[in-house]
Amino acid sequence: MTTLTEHAPSWRPPDRHEWQLAGVVWDVVQAPDHLADRALPRLNDDAVGAVWRDHYKRRMYWMVPSGTAGRWTPLPYIEVHGRGARVEIPPAGLVRGLGPHWVREPEPGRLLTDPEALHESLSMAHRLSYDPWAEERR
Repeated sequence: MTTLTEHAPSWRPPDRHEWQLAGVVWDVVQAPDHLADRALPRLNDDAVGAVWRDHYKRRMYWMVPSGTAGRWTPLPYIEVHGRGARVEIPPAGLVRGLGPHWVREPEPGRLLTDPEALHESLSMAHRLSYDPWAEERR
């Protein structure tokens, strides 16, 4: 497996809120809070890269390797933004607030989330949200 850091070796968060183009260094997976809050704790720590939240939009965002948008198997309520999409990125160090802020700040070697692990975690979050007995049948 290719390491996730090979895809984005030098990207850094901006100094202020900034709209950036997805699909160049990374793509973005966007999930509503009610699914994201169930999915994030299910991910292994080593599979998670940069994650931010926007309370106004009630969404959480994960950076994934560029090209993921074209290969992502659709999930209800989940959006994947690839080449050409503009995404609002929070500034470095902003970890609180109602607008976009980091849940997990990007760190050297920890920018991108493993897309397969994220897809699996969001799939399970969706099943648990809409089928409360899904966990018992697993």
